[in-house]
Amino acid sequence: MARVLAAIDASAVAGPVLDETQLLADALGATPDAIHVGRGDPAECIGARAGVPVRTLHGDVVSTIVREASADDVEAVVVGARGLPGARHSVGHVTGRLLRRLPKLVAVVPPDHRPAKLQHVLVPLDGSIATGSAVTGLVDTFTRHGAELVVVHVFTPETIPSTLDHTGALELWEEEFVRRTCPRLADARVAVCIGPPGTKIAEAARAEATDLVVLAWRRRFTGRHGQVVLDALAHAGAPVLLVPIDTCPARPLEVVAAANGFGGM
Repeated sequence: MARVLAAIDASAVAGPVLDETQLLADALGATPDAIHVGRGDPAECIGARAGVPVRTLHGDVVSTIVREASADDVEAVVVGARGLPGARHSVGHVTGRLLRRLPKLVAVVPPDHRPAKLQHVLVPLDGSIATGSAVTGLVDTFTRHGAELVVVHVFTPETIPSTLDHTGALELWEEEFVRRTCPRLADARVAVCIGPPGTKIAEAARAEATDLVVLAWRRRFTGRHGQVVLDALAHAGAPVLLVPIDTCPARPLEVVAAANGFGGM
């Protein structure tokens, strides 16, 4: 059976990471597992977490986690954000290195989040083929699990179509946008906003009382795309499940969305 692997330390975020691991494992039909690398006893920080065994390993933290997470049966990895809330690099040094090296699903859990359910899932889409392809497989997974999915698309002032000024135009645009970008989300509610993409995604996550943000990314924090990811990680207030774009199968090139509201994500 597939595993969802938690990588924890002896900080207070270890408990939320294990809780999120259990939730994701249930949704993915996988077994929860956890490792702790290095000195210190995480038990005093996590309390009792039934069903999530913790193995203690030794060695370089990043290399050891990457080795364990690279096993074929590991479907997703869950880590904690250790930086200061609101900081530019809020994920922390170790987590940042892990994200760039792991070509798998990685969920990043804020230190003050207390996972209890997985019912409201926010799916930001930029209109690109790659982003829609990346999240397609997870749509069915979370729908079967009973979660409500909400699509969010962010226009910048430069990308908003002038045709949206007409009555009923937004509804038609939303339907066409989802059809072209990710048809599996045809039944999802769509939220459209204007502004800085990362900031607006975080605002939408808080407004929707989101349990999880599913965000496709290119495994780098550089450029405008990287800043969107950093902003979402820093301010969403909910776990962010990063889906690597470069590991997803390509979709036909003729399926091209009309807008690119993330400005290059």
